[in-house]
Amino acid sequence: MLITRSESSALGSCLGPFIKRLEKNREKSGSRIVLALDSVGGKERYSFEDAARLISEVSPWICSVKLGLPAYFSLGRDVSKLTSVFEGIPFLADFKTADIPHTNQLILGYLFGELGFGGAIVHAFIGPTALSSAREVAELHGAEVLSLVGMSHLGADLLNSNMDNMIKLSAGAGISSLVVPSTLPEMISRARRSAPSSQIFSPGVGVQGGSPRTTLDAGADYLIVGRSITGSDHPATSAMEMCRQCN
Repeated sequence: MLITRSESSALGSCLGPFIKRLEKNREKSGSRIVLALDSVGGKERYSFEDAARLISEVSPWICSVKLGLPAYFSLGRDVSKLTSVFEGIPFLADFKTADIPHTNQLILGYLFGELGFGGAIVHAFIGPTALSSAREVAELHGAEVLSLVGMSHLGADLLNSNMDNMIKLSAGAGISSLVVPSTLPEMISRARRSAPSSQIFSPGVGVQGGSPRTTLDAGADYLIVGRSITGSDHPATSAMEMCRQCN
């Protein structure tokens, strides 16, 4: 399902500050890697110092950091300290927000306004009204919403089979960035054809089986990489090698 020319133009024109900061970091470092910091050194619970040490170690080879609920369970409001200390790195909130518009606004307002995130992932299936509302909150904070239209794990068929409809919903809501799984490169290619002006973020690279080169060749712009780096005995070396595979 192709989006219309007007929708494609809208996608290309609404790239926000989060994407612009990513592009700047990408040009500087040559990296397309968004570090998913769900665990550190295999530990499910970790300290601010653990997280800061790892980010510092791999920072030359990443362009962004993604934090989800596991990170928040470990760090709590220290997340805001992390986003402040590493202000040169754009942080992405992966809480996969999926509620009614009012509740989404409260969640996103906290993520952007209190914790210092520059972007946040929301589920596209919440529909056009909730998606538009989420985008509006992001714009108020100079932030950006990424629309999740597919997932990387086995058994996500119900969600993934509706990707085309969710891309269209996202475009209609003025959301220019999509999350599409690296474990299914054919979905990335289809998303790229459907929304040629979008920015595509692909999770599942590494441990889940996604290949950096295959993912990029399919049309992704950024790779979301977690355990292959965070669980490594030598995370800087692993990040450098992953970055090398992207070029």
